[in-house]
Amino acid sequence: MFETINERIKHVLDTLYKGNVTAMSKATYIKRTTLSSIVGADGNTPGFDVIMKIAEISSHRISMEWLIRGTGDMCLGEKENAPLVDNSGSNNRIHDVSNINNGDTINRLLSIVEQKDKQINTLLNILQNNKVG
Repeated sequence: MFETINERIKHVLDTLYKGNVTAMSKATYIKRTTLSSIVGADGNTPGFDVIMKIAEISSHRISMEWLIRGTGDMCLGEKENAPLVDNSGSNNRIHDVSNINNGDTINRLLSIVEQKDKQINTLLNILQNNKVG
């Protein structure tokens, strides 16, 4: 259904943020201009960092498999049909900011940091062993 990664990112934008690029930009910490160039007429291919931010930081836990390959469900959880943006008013406010910084996201990020710490320590040990030998 969504053949390109750009189409899938556009689907995330339309489904979860009701087409509000600014809201998605704030939720994922991706520059608004970057998102616009991906989902707009330019159709720029997103880089790895953009894909990771959408999958890792988005409060809806977007499936990497779906985002990259288009297989499986868009969301890992059950929040797919719960948009973060309320377009009923003129200000298009984000109606649940707590979802953006929820505990699940924090725990996932902490887990990633712990993994990176282990990798850094392993690399430091390798460097120390190479200096000695």
